[in-house]
Amino acid sequence: MSHYAHYEGQCAGRLLHFLSEYCRRDYDMVTFEGGGLISLRGAKFATYTWDAPMDGGRSDIPTFVFEKPIFNESQEHYKPILLSQEIKRKAWADEMKERCKA
Repeated sequence: MSHYAHYEGQCAGRLLHFLSEYCRRDYDMVTFEGGGLISLRGAKFATYTWDAPMDGGRSDIPTFVFEKPIFNESQEHYKPILLSQEIKRKAWADEMKERCKA
């Protein structure tokens, strides 16, 4: 799991979490240009959109369209795995909140 995994909501941290899982690289030179455009070292790297929410709230799961097809293939492979981890992480966090209330 990436060191960006603790970010929640539609933010750069969430984007970096998924990027680092799909592409396995550091993103010290990434720029979020707005309108869903991501540049890496000044060149277009990918675009993204936020997935439709599953529970009526805002989704914080991005889908990318990468300039290099190999990263799109990686996303297709890893996204179901990451979504499964996200569901488990959320269930654990909800359980911890309930325990703290007691």
